[in-house]
Amino acid sequence: MLQADIAALGRERIVAFLAARAQVGPVAGRLMPIVDVGGREFVLLMPSLTNVPMTELRGAVGNLQAFRDRIVDAIDWIFLGI
Repeated sequence: MLQADIAALGRERIVAFLAARAQVGPVAGRLMPIVDVGGREFVLLMPSLTNVPMTELRGAVGNLQAFRDRIVDAIDWIFLGI
């Protein structure tokens, strides 16, 4: 699950779920970028953006900073169509 504590003011966080690439099948386009966590490929399911209570979240298992451009491209596509 992609999450960030940048807007850590409330009791919830905005998250996007991850799925193992093998479970998703072919992925095309910018909407669902492929990322690596611990040497395994995952698909970032940007259409699943939602809010989750902090009490439901666990500790971080990785960092997706290296995939920032892909994530921002997906957000641009979802909200701005660019």
